[in-house]
Amino acid sequence: MKLDVSCYEETDTLSFWDREPAQSADDIADNPLVNYNANGEAVGYTLDHAAEILLPILQPALKSRKDPTGKPSKLAKSSS
Repeated sequence: MKLDVSCYEETDTLSFWDREPAQSADDIADNPLVNYNANGEAVGYTLDHAAEILLPILQPALKSRKDPTGKPSKLAKSSS
């Protein structure tokens, strides 16, 4: 399965999609949202408040990353 990944900064949403259309969706606890096809198979996942949830987990690894110009990554500086 190949997944498309989309990040929407304006809504702080991260989506992973198998290119199949979704017919329904359910929340798993408070987050994420799981999208299902007509056969009830999961075809996508949407994580709201993605930066709030993921940056604290990823921050240690991001601190040492550089952007393509050699400057520290913007992500490494974005959480406090």
